[in-house]
Amino acid sequence: MSEDESISEYNERVLEIANESLLLGEKIPDSKIVQKVLRSLSRKFDVKVTAIEEAYDITTLKLEELFGSLLTFEMAISDRENKKGKGIAFESIYEKEAIVNHSDNEANMDESIALLTEKFSKVIMRLKNMNTTGLNAQTLNQYRGKDGENTTRRYNEVSNRRGGDYGKKKEEEGRFFRCRECGGVGHYQAE
Repeated sequence: MSEDESISEYNERVLEIANESLLLGEKIPDSKIVQKVLRSLSRKFDVKVTAIEEAYDITTLKLEELFGSLLTFEMAISDRENKKGKGIAFESIYEKEAIVNHSDNEANMDESIALLTEKFSKVIMRLKNMNTTGLNAQTLNQYRGKDGENTTRRYNEVSNRRGGDYGKKKEEEGRFFRCRECGGVGHYQAE
């Protein structure tokens, strides 16, 4: 067997020689062919040859079983060689992707921080508005009274519409807290 020859090619060549000898009138026994095949294999099959000689009785081993075992071994070797080659290619691709992903991650992180900051600002604004406006469309209007001081007046937008319930306004006034220190609505000073 030559170094670049595959097991299936070698199997065809051995069977062709055995069939030619049978046509010429001389039948070569399988045990003799098995022994000659094991001796003629290339060096990459030395490990498998030793394993076959120890595991099987070579005098009863059929030629098909031998080539099946050798073909399986050859496929396992070629798979390992392919995986080694691919592993190196994957490493270089991975390193390039890691650099790209790292820069993408930084860009995504910047976008996330900007979005978080924007959302946080909106939440803060809503909280400030809740403190000054209250719930259920209650709003505070500041206006300057006759005495010149800033005064806060509370009204309900719903009750100012036509047909609104003006009695409801007085019930809802109890919901707001008035600060003892500054007199503002929507917050209070702890005692």
